[in-house]
Amino acid sequence: MFFSADGSLTKSGIQYLESVSVRRLRDAGWCQLDNSTDPRLPTVPEEDVGGLTLFAKNVEILMPVLGYDIFAAAPADAAGESVVVEAEPPIPRTRDFDTIVCPAKQEGFEKAFLGQHAWWAIRIGEQNLRKIEFIAMYQSQPISAITHYGKVDRIEPYTGEDEAAGKYKLFLKGEPIVLPKPVKLGNPNLKPYGPKYAKLDDILKARTLDDVFYGSQE
Repeated sequence: MFFSADGSLTKSGIQYLESVSVRRLRDAGWCQLDNSTDPRLPTVPEEDVGGLTLFAKNVEILMPVLGYDIFAAAPADAAGESVVVEAEPPIPRTRDFDTIVCPAKQEGFEKAFLGQHAWWAIRIGEQNLRKIEFIAMYQSQPISAITHYGKVDRIEPYTGEDEAAGKYKLFLKGEPIVLPKPVKLGNPNLKPYGPKYAKLDDILKARTLDDVFYGSQE
């Protein structure tokens, strides 16, 4: 519970903060919300919006200090480094794949993939959902390698703000599996800036990403 020390929060201001908070929590996906619907954003005086925005920002700053980093960006969104947003991962020329390789920053990898056995906000073409049997994780710098993978148990639509944009949440079946040998970067031009399709067999036999993505469309 947060409150205004000077009593300046009005009923509409509280409703505004509730609406903004629920939307951000749903976009982030780090917790399960009991709210079945999103509260509508009320009309507030324009001069009050700045103060309410600052209040909401202070809440986001304080929550990790209290041990609840629930406003952090969804792991797949936080991992993206490319300025170009692709409609979905490029299809390999062989059109033969069973795995989606996702780049991950260390914090998101540990909290989401290892901690929750899931990865979300992944853009996937609906026609390819049934082909995905595994998810493999490429850890970005300083590791720069595919280090883990897992069997996909189920795939659900991602219920963030851009739910209609073809993003999904993947849940693992069992524990994440450590690769016997990490698949290192190799050619820096093949660094995955976003999710890419691949074959698990290729990943298990590969020494570098060149072996995994050779022949895939760029």
